[in-house]
Amino acid sequence: MRFPSSSRTSGGVFSKSDTAGDATDSPRPPQPRGSRPGQERARGPPREPRRHPTPARIGWEVVRGLVASSALPGALDLVSHQWPSPGAVAASLERSCLVKNRFALLAAVLALLGTAAVAAAEPMPYKIDPNHTLVGFHIRHFFAKVAGRFKDFSGIINFDEKDLAASSVEVTIQTASINTENERRDADLRGPNFFLADSFPTITFKSTKVVPGPNNSALVSGDLTMRGVTKPVTLEANFLGSMPAMGRKIAGFDAKTTINRKDFNINWNRVLDQGGTMLGDDVAIELQVEASWVDPNAPKPAMG
Repeated sequence: MRFPSSSRTSGGVFSKSDTAGDATDSPRPPQPRGSRPGQERARGPPREPRRHPTPARIGWEVVRGLVASSALPGALDLVSHQWPSPGAVAASLERSCLVKNRFALLAAVLALLGTAAVAAAEPMPYKIDPNHTLVGFHIRHFFAKVAGRFKDFSGIINFDEKDLAASSVEVTIQTASINTENERRDADLRGPNFFLADSFPTITFKSTKVVPGPNNSALVSGDLTMRGVTKPVTLEANFLGSMPAMGRKIAGFDAKTTINRKDFNINWNRVLDQGGTMLGDDVAIELQVEASWVDPNAPKPAMG
């Protein structure tokens, strides 16, 4: 049987288009929007997954909407501003609190350090040790010098090793303790010709100013009271060093000065037949001092 030739070319049951459709039974893949068949759309960067709004973000957007719809001047400017996210605000507040806490802690530490520094800077009371201290003097007798000392005395040196200017000293000497290794002469010195010890039993010195100098030296000015007369006196002093020993802190000092005995109403003298006087007017004072400070908080040394 022969089919008409027209059925192969147009309109027939077995047209070319029908046979083509039968040959491609699988569905055509969907084409991207905006592209033509056979043309693949250029791929851009991957899209971020859509996030669902959190309640905090929804509330933030509501506030921004209310501000945008308000009649307040500048409200639109506020809305157009790039507002931080609630998370950023919370993080900023947390950082601010941390910074404030750190500053508060630093201030507290500095305050404690400042208090400790002030406490450490206070002068320490060193008690003069009479068994290792010399309160001596010498005066001209004819052409030589006669030396003497006082054996009974006490005193406190409020000493600041780091700041000598903050230091001070007070000393009390028992006048009757004068000793020149000659009992007859010592009795004369205690009497009315010299110290008049019965009426003026003590000699005192109280510092008023300490001026530091080089190499741990200092000028110690103060008031010297002797035989009822008070005069200003300046000692040339030296700090010799300090160290802990025997459960204490021990410090050493020396000092010297010269006074005129007549300034304190000690006027007796003898005029020599050949001219001149038996005694000089100037009295050189020499101090060799050992003092110790006991820390009240330190443990007591074990008794052997």
